[in-house]
Amino acid sequence: MSMEKKQLARLLAGIAISVLALALVARGMSWSSVQQALAEADYRWLVPAALLTLLGLGMRALRWQLLFPPPRPARLGNLLDSLNIGYLLSNVLPARLGDLARAYLISEWEAVGKASALSTIASERLVDALTVVVFLFLLLPVLRLPDWTLRSGAVAGALFLAGILTLVWLAGRRQHVQRRLAGGLARMRFATRDAERWATRLVALLDSFATLRDPTTGFQIALWSVITWGDAAAAFYFVFRAFHLAVPPTAAVFTLAVIALGMAVPAAPGQVGIFEGAGVVALGLFGVQHDLALSAILVLHAMNYVLLSGAGFWSLARRGLSYKQLLSQVR
Repeated sequence: MSMEKKQLARLLAGIAISVLALALVARGMSWSSVQQALAEADYRWLVPAALLTLLGLGMRALRWQLLFPPPRPARLGNLLDSLNIGYLLSNVLPARLGDLARAYLISEWEAVGKASALSTIASERLVDALTVVVFLFLLLPVLRLPDWTLRSGAVAGALFLAGILTLVWLAGRRQHVQRRLAGGLARMRFATRDAERWATRLVALLDSFATLRDPTTGFQIALWSVITWGDAAAAFYFVFRAFHLAVPPTAAVFTLAVIALGMAVPAAPGQVGIFEGAGVVALGLFGVQHDLALSAILVLHAMNYVLLSGAGFWSLARRGLSYKQLLSQVR
């Protein structure tokens, strides 16, 4: 199957999953109740929520900077612009292609290879997933979570932790891994020079995991991860306040975690459907009525979509790039 056909298949599969999720969310929904909830919301609470969401972009750029290996970290302005543009593309393109765009852009703007840039994004994703799972477990003393969340969280946490530890261990044995890869590629009838070149490229995917071997850097990354996700949870809580939801702050943390884990499922661009479905399910566990929960989640998703897309267009303007030019470069 050609690359174009594979991309089309992933897009269609994601759209099908999003449509199914939307259908399940809309089942039994009362539009009049949703409209009433939207009309009665106090949208002044969206101001601090929006500010925290935008602040979170800067926090993510600061943490991303820590994931680049020595000798020189990437410049913060370049990281922020590539991050913003990546989120914009993820909002409009399938299969989270914004992550690939981030790697491409930062490799163009900084003296870093594309494989090394992809390595930082891979480690970022694993650290994010582990942070979310840790948040879920921290809620155990104050929430009575259903068994399915505990089982899913335990399995996910174990897998993410095992993945990070394995990659950190491999990063510490880089030369050995590179030799083994080159030998394996040579046995696959690659020319010696090609085998060594591809082995070098592949082992570069471990670059950012080497930074996690340093205790100080690892602690800083963990701390920024907690701060970044805490910032996002606070933004969620302010949106819930706008809709007068009688839920504690822990509900915002739990909803954020469920949505974050749910977004790993393939979906249409912007995670339409998955975001709403996961959010409604999470709030339902706190006794929030379906239509009220859906109203709050719809506004929350719309706010994030508009802000992240707007930040992306702002970074495009800063760089003197048009959206069309960008697509022609990263596709």
